[in-house]
This record gives sequence, structure tokens and C-alpha cells, in this order.
Amino acid sequence: DFNNNNNDLVLPGYTGAIKFVNMTNINVSAMVGLERGVVILDSTTCTAGSLTITGIGELQDEAGNNIPTGSWNGMTIINNLMSNDSIATGVWSYEE
Repeated sequence: DFNNNNNDLVLPGYTGAIKFVNMTNINVSAMVGLERGVVILDSTTCTAGSLTITGIGELQDEAGNNIPTGSWNGMTIINNLMSNDSIATGVWSYEE
């Protein structure tokens, strides 16, 4: 819970599931390094600030929708995660 304030957050080497709520200050910055897991952003209360996420896992809203790099719900998102979908998209296969 960011409690609508301007405290930054850094979570290196995080494993598991975590939900961010009340991220409403444009000056707030969060950085998450996932070893494996999921970060969920509450679309009702996460409306400003920035999130940079790296590692292996998923970044989703509360409905399970993927959140890509770019502008999302008033936030700036830098999504550098590796997931099953991103790996599959990046792999070239050859069939005869």
C-alpha cells in the first residue's frame, strides 16, 4: 500500500505474488526485480508514478490482463520481464 504518498520502493530478487495499491503520486517510483512471480497493479487505485520491472514473471492488473511497457492507467510502465509468452514470441523455430 503506497498510501497515496511519495515513498519510492525497490524490491530486488523478489519471489512470489504482490499487489500494489494506492499509487497515486506522480513522483513515486517503484522498481521490482522478480526472480519468479507476479506483480499486480490495482487499476482503481494505481493511477500515477512509474514502475520498472525486470526478471521472470508477469505484470498484470487485478483481472489478470498483461500490462506492457508504455502508459497504463496514468502510470509509466517499463516492463522488461521474461515470461512464457515473451520467450515463445522471441524464439524462432524451423520445421521441415
